[in-house]
Amino acid sequence: MALTVERLQQVMPRVVTALSDVARELDLRNDELLAALAFLGEVGRADETILLSDVLGLSRQVDDQTHLANAGTPSNVLGPFYRPGAPWIDNPGSIVGGGTPGSRITVSGHISDAISGAPVRDAIVDVWHANEDGVYSNEDAALDPWDLRGRQQVDMDGHYAFETVTPLHYTVKHDGPVGQLLAALGRHPWRPAHIHYLVTAEGYQPLVTQVYIAGGPYLEDDAISGVKGELVVAIADDRLPFDIALVALPRAAVKNAPA
Repeated sequence: MALTVERLQQVMPRVVTALSDVARELDLRNDELLAALAFLGEVGRADETILLSDVLGLSRQVDDQTHLANAGTPSNVLGPFYRPGAPWIDNPGSIVGGGTPGSRITVSGHISDAISGAPVRDAIVDVWHANEDGVYSNEDAALDPWDLRGRQQVDMDGHYAFETVTPLHYTVKHDGPVGQLLAALGRHPWRPAHIHYLVTAEGYQPLVTQVYIAGGPYLEDDAISGVKGELVVAIADDRLPFDIALVALPRAAVKNAPA
């Protein structure tokens, strides 16, 4: 949903006031302002505006605020590596390609209603993650474009299960202006190992989230501040359990949803 005129009129005066306060309190000079504006121009040309929002922690903050009232599984940022149209897999199934190396694990859980606890029998689980080298399939042309990606329909008990490999931690893009900013601030570009989820079901709010692998590095200092304690799960006996609770849409929203 785009920013409405009314919302823009509400937001912009606050933004202007905040920027003015920073300029005054830090005694900003012309050359510093021009350098800051040039940096923002570089960020735009490099298509790193969302990445900048991520590393500043703004994406996480706004995501938290957007879902503040939700009683279900915590949400998380979508990230830049999602690809719509992932292949369907069986339940249980596998998202591992034939030649994909790595330690095999089974990820499984139940999809339920956040209030009643009843299984959400028509839920669809769309998952993707980096490989054992910390690389996503759409980052390397040598990889199968759909490796470690898949969609699965839950069973009548709301259960899902898929085989995959243990992902590795990796860096956000840091060879452009945002990477230069991180370096100048003495910050690293690393993200902890995780698996992305997009869970949808009729009558429920779509859930975008991530499950983080317990025990790995960067859980306490994720480059984009994305880690939430409720989403950190340990692998035990080659199994990663992750139950998900969805939040129902208001009845009016369901009634008026497009056919």
